[in-house]
Parts: sequence; C-alpha cells; structure tokens
Amino acid sequence: MAGRPRTPIGTLGDIAVREVLPGKFIATTRFRDWDGQARQVSATAGSRAGARSELKLRLVERQQQAADGALSAESSFRELADAWRQDMLMSADLSDGTKGTYERELRTLVLPTFEHFTVREVTVSRVERFLQVQRAKPYPRAKHSRTILSMVMGFAVRREIIARTRRRAHRG
Repeated sequence: MAGRPRTPIGTLGDIAVREVLPGKFIATTRFRDWDGQARQVSATAGSRAGARSELKLRLVERQQQAADGALSAESSFRELADAWRQDMLMSADLSDGTKGTYERELRTLVLPTFEHFTVREVTVSRVERFLQVQRAKPYPRAKHSRTILSMVMGFAVRREIIARTRRRAHRG
C-alpha cells in the first residue's frame, strides 16, 4: 500500500497558529523547499492573522529567491548577505532572539565593511584585514564579527556561489 503522496516542491502543508505568549503568535507549516527537502518553517507576529501573513510572506520571498536566480560570485556581498539572512530566518533550529542577534550583527559588524564588494572580491586578504581591525575591538565583538562572516561565506560555499578551498586558513 502506497503512503501519502509527496508534497510538490514549493508548496506547504497546513498552517498551524498558536499563542506562545499573551499577544505573541507563532505560525508553523511544513514547506517543501527548492532542494526537495521538507522543512518546518515558522513566523511570529502580534496576532493570529499577522503570524499567518508573515509566514506566507517569508515563503513567497524564499521561492522568489530560488527562482530569481541564483547568486553568483559577481553578485554583491549585500545580495549574498540578504540571501543568507532569509535562509537563517527560515531556520526552525534558531530562536527568534538568536535570529534577531544575527541580523543585528550582520548589519552593524559585517555589512559596513563588505557591502560594496562583490562576493568574488571578498578575498582572504580582505577578510584578514577586517579581522585584524576587529581584534583591536572588544573580544566579543571581534568573535561575533568572525562568526557572522563565516556563516555568510559558508552559505556561499554550500550554495556553490564560491568554490570550497582545500585548506583551512589558520585562525589566529
């Protein structure tokens, strides 16, 4: 006997909305992503309808991003960062607080340095200079800068926007 038919790519299951705190609602659904993976996706808002709408908006943005195309090494770093941000926001593995922290750190620590470069122009020497400047600042700020930049560039490698290198750079 055959099981339930597979959800087509780009479609979602039923949306469940529940109140997690007074005045804070979370909407969740299973979504079959561009890569064929079914993922649980969630969004929060101040009302049931708002949470449902925010979830649908995230899914539409995600589909547009996958369809529009593909980022390349010639894309701006800002476009890469926005794609990473959207991917990170879709993660059911991260709390809303962590997502907010990552967004803020991307905006305040990493983008001011790299936003005017293409992905290809974010070279090892530029990253090294960036990290040297960050090391002169308080340790937590330097560590967070490196972490966020590493996550964004790791996203670029996983999406085959840039090539994976064979050797790991020495972290000092």
